[in-house]
Amino acid sequence: MYLRQLRYLQLVIATGSFSAAAREANVSQPAISHAMRTLEKELGAVLFQSVGRRKAPTQAALVAAQRAGELEGGIAKMKQAKSHANAHQGHIRGPILNIGMSPAAAILYGAPISRTWHEHQPSALLCIVGGSSPDLLRALERGELDLVIAPLPRRFHVSDLKQHVMFRTLATIYARVGNPMASARSLGDIEGAGWVVVGREGTPSAMIEEACRVRKLQPPNILVQCGDYHSLLHLVANSDMLGAIPHPALLTDSHLAVQPLRIRETLPRYDVSLFYSESRLQDRGPIQSVVQMLTDLAPGIDVVS
Repeated sequence: MYLRQLRYLQLVIATGSFSAAAREANVSQPAISHAMRTLEKELGAVLFQSVGRRKAPTQAALVAAQRAGELEGGIAKMKQAKSHANAHQGHIRGPILNIGMSPAAAILYGAPISRTWHEHQPSALLCIVGGSSPDLLRALERGELDLVIAPLPRRFHVSDLKQHVMFRTLATIYARVGNPMASARSLGDIEGAGWVVVGREGTPSAMIEEACRVRKLQPPNILVQCGDYHSLLHLVANSDMLGAIPHPALLTDSHLAVQPLRIRETLPRYDVSLFYSESRLQDRGPIQSVVQMLTDLAPGIDVVS
């Protein structure tokens, strides 16, 4: 149902009205209206404003629609990988591990997951899917993914899933060396700065938004939204924009001239966790081995303080 609601959202944005979206989806207008009210309640944000007879999307609606497109693309790639594996049984054997990971988790855990998986299934496929935390967890609940490593979004209820915290982090703000704001010592000092972020919901950028809201500062001015921390660091190093990194291990480009801001305020912490359905992993030894490796590895990931 969640994906259907997001599809309806995309149709309303494309057509400009609930009635036109209903015609495109071949459903009633009340069904579209109900889906949008449900989404607004789940996301905690207004999605549309009436401008004349047209429904104008808010920024929250545009971000949600973009995330829906990314998830659809990830699922499509996952299905394509399955079809490719089925069509080439002579080259790819055994089960496929479908795992959803946030950008930070993919960098931190992608390599050990691959090693463990292929120790048990040398010719089997590992399929990594990206997307927002809520979308990945919904896909896990529907059985479309085997595992998810991502932050647990606030106000998101996880039903019938095991959760193992991989690390608890505190977002650290970075600027290029020489940035006029590099000497800032408080969030107030960087109010109005431009930001580059990786995703929105369940990421350090959302934590910064929360910190600004609690301290009654204006929201961060997000100028660039990118897909990974490698791109974020390059953008920060070559501009006056600021960026947040959730774990020091993500600072892989040591040659980049960036430096942490020594902000006195504590930004909200959040947990990046491994999620899985214990019942669905029964009698699936190779995937259980990956889960065991990750739970053993978790204490080795330093907590950011």
